[in-house]
Amino acid sequence: MGTAYDIWENVSQTTQLTSLSKAIRASGLISTFRSNGPLTLFAPDNSAFQKLPKRMMDTLMKRKHVLDLSALLTGQAVPGNLSIKDLEKMIDDKAGQARLTTLGGNIIIVSKGDGDDLVLTDERGNKVKIIANDLTQRNGYIHVINGVLMPKPRVL
Repeated sequence: MGTAYDIWENVSQTTQLTSLSKAIRASGLISTFRSNGPLTLFAPDNSAFQKLPKRMMDTLMKRKHVLDLSALLTGQAVPGNLSIKDLEKMIDDKAGQARLTTLGGNIIIVSKGDGDDLVLTDERGNKVKIIANDLTQRNGYIHVINGVLMPKPRVL
C-alpha cells in the first residue's frame, strides 16, 4: 500500500483484502473508492468475509443482489480523512463513543476496547476491531477490521 495510490488501487493489490476487492468489483463501486474523497474505509480482511455464512456471500455476489452488496460495502466507509488519532479524539470528546455515518447512511459507533483497541459497533450490535490502522491513501485512509459491518435490515 502506498500514498501514490487510491483506496481501490491498494485494496485490489493487497492479498489480505481479495474478498473485499472481489465484492467491490461485483458491486460496481470501484469509482466510489477511486474518487477524490476523502474517504475512510474500514476494510474487512479475508478472514472477516469467511466468518459470514457462505450462502449469504454467494447470494450477495449475484447480479440481482447488487443493491444489497452495495449497501453492505458503503456501510464500511465514511466520508472524511479519519486517522486513529482523529477517531480517539472524537471518542474522548464524546464521552467514550463517537458516532459516524457511513456512505450508505448507517451509523457506526466507535469506542475503546481492551488496551489500545478501537471497536466499531454496527446498527445490528455486531462488534469488530481495527487490526491495522492509518494506512494512508491518496484519497483517504484504510483501517483493516476483523469483521464485516452489517447494514441495518431493510424494511419492505
